[in-house]
Amino acid sequence: MLEMTQPPYRQYSEALDALRSGARAPTSFGYLAAHTKERGHYDVNERERERLTHMLLLFGVASDVALIRFLLDAEICARARDSFQGAGESLSILSMLLVEFGGGDPADLLRFWHAKSANFDTAAGGYDIEFVFCQHPVPQVLQILEAHDPQARAQLEARYDPEDIVEDLERWRAALPRQYPRDPAQLERHFAESWAETFGDTEGQLRFGLRNATTPKDRAYLYRRLERHADALQAWREVAETAESDWDQASALNSAIEAAALAGIESITEVRTLDTLRHKVPNWGGLGIGRMSTHACFSLAAATQSPEIGREIWARARSWQAGLESFTLVGLRAAERAAKRWGSPNDLAELQAARAQEYQRIHGEE
Repeated sequence: MLEMTQPPYRQYSEALDALRSGARAPTSFGYLAAHTKERGHYDVNERERERLTHMLLLFGVASDVALIRFLLDAEICARARDSFQGAGESLSILSMLLVEFGGGDPADLLRFWHAKSANFDTAAGGYDIEFVFCQHPVPQVLQILEAHDPQARAQLEARYDPEDIVEDLERWRAALPRQYPRDPAQLERHFAESWAETFGDTEGQLRFGLRNATTPKDRAYLYRRLERHADALQAWREVAETAESDWDQASALNSAIEAAALAGIESITEVRTLDTLRHKVPNWGGLGIGRMSTHACFSLAAATQSPEIGREIWARARSWQAGLESFTLVGLRAAERAAKRWGSPNDLAELQAARAQEYQRIHGEE
């Protein structure tokens, strides 16, 4: 079981207490816009709000309703403005709490509709339309939307069949508490791992994640999420050894090479094995597996210290690249780094030109 009285969870339970007492303003959990060239538009407070939302899921009470509305409004704003859109759990958790504590306020129905309409991901299924219909009869739902925005009603009726949604509400209501349990005692295994990841509790994520991981691939993905790249490399080796097809083995070897590069381990064996195996994968040069593996091989070459091993990995990566129909910008950047260590001046110039050309194709400028 997760220890909610210990870090990193305790600071958010203490924050909830401070918000309730008025000692802390909720603005530190509200929407705060930021922008970077790489990330685009995003919300600085998204992660903090997500963690407080999870605390409310376990410990929220009816007197928290104003805070819940504030957080939900902030989350709707974040989802509508984020360059990467997304839905996430916070929208659904806060909506579930508002259904429980909000008393059926018509303004909350509008919040639910705005959440559903926030972006492509929420509209496409990342947020349940059932929230809009779960507190009022269909005619009242339509009336509330009509009074707020006639276009909103028209959009709802064009996209959904209200009667079908209402017929399924009982099943939906029964499933929601299982999806978002409010009892701390239920946070074992799957839920505990997810919570640990949300709160940045890497020890808890590893502990519960290893309990949930039933296969070498499960362990490999867990170690990757935790950035334990040497452990991930060993797990991917196990996956490759037990693969049932050439494609599956090639995919596992690619992941092993990626992990080796990140761990700084000079893993030539996987490169040699994949170099032989790639000829058995149909259309290697035209598929993502070919591009990803070439990228990984260049990354490993750039991370390798041994001249003998580094040059061999570099040579194999160049051979793979020659057989590709296209190569990604990030792959070309990795190739350029490797060329600075093991390539000739001509190799480096060629890759720099290819990287500049690909960048211009994507962005229109260097």
